[in-house]
Amino acid sequence: SPRAARTVFTCKTASDATAAAPEFVHGDILAALPELEVSHAYVASLLFDDCMLAKLGRALDASTVASIATLSDFPSEQFERVGKRRAAMSWNAAGGGTDVFLYQRRRPTLFGKMFGNVT
Repeated sequence: SPRAARTVFTCKTASDATAAAPEFVHGDILAALPELEVSHAYVASLLFDDCMLAKLGRALDASTVASIATLSDFPSEQFERVGKRRAAMSWNAAGGGTDVFLYQRRRPTLFGKMFGNVT
């Protein structure tokens, strides 16, 4: 369902090493991302449609996220795919696993810093 597709579980930790435990946040990923300071994200996007993937790509582009692992290739102007790995999942552990796509935020170039995105 669209509502289930927009569910996010994120883990926030304090910036200092004395944090006892992470804080888990459950909510709408598109609404939550602008409010969260998250460096890494896992997105279980296997059943997201193209519209949801495009919205997610725009939200992640505008977020603080630096690295992403996702179950679907997704459109993004700020991230580049840096790898793909097979991982065992609960629904197909014996069946060879599922592709997990790995992304990192693109590093700004001097040209980009001076002129922004030019198409």
